[in-house]
Amino acid sequence: MEMQILKETDSPLLDRKEVKLKVNFFNTTTPSNSALESELVRKLKADPSLVVIKKVQQKFGSGEAEVTAYVYKNLDKMKFVEGKKYKPKAAAEKKEAAKGE
Repeated sequence: MEMQILKETDSPLLDRKEVKLKVNFFNTTTPSNSALESELVRKLKADPSLVVIKKVQQKFGSGEAEVTAYVYKNLDKMKFVEGKKYKPKAAAEKKEAAKGE
């Protein structure tokens, strides 16, 4: 899987970075959101618990897709913006538990 960043926009009001990507995956299936997320985390050196894959658009039969992802700067803002759609990841829950102790 090959990933290329097309556009990176900083949104200070929402405390996040909006990233548009082009992903090439010829001769394989469309990558899962978790695979895209792990690749994006590696490429941007971001915290995995603060990355949200919003949209994966692929044309039928092509081996590439456009991906829209958000990289938040803090977990509280992410929970506020994403609302009920957000499902906390195990890593984020462990960090919160460690801070509370």
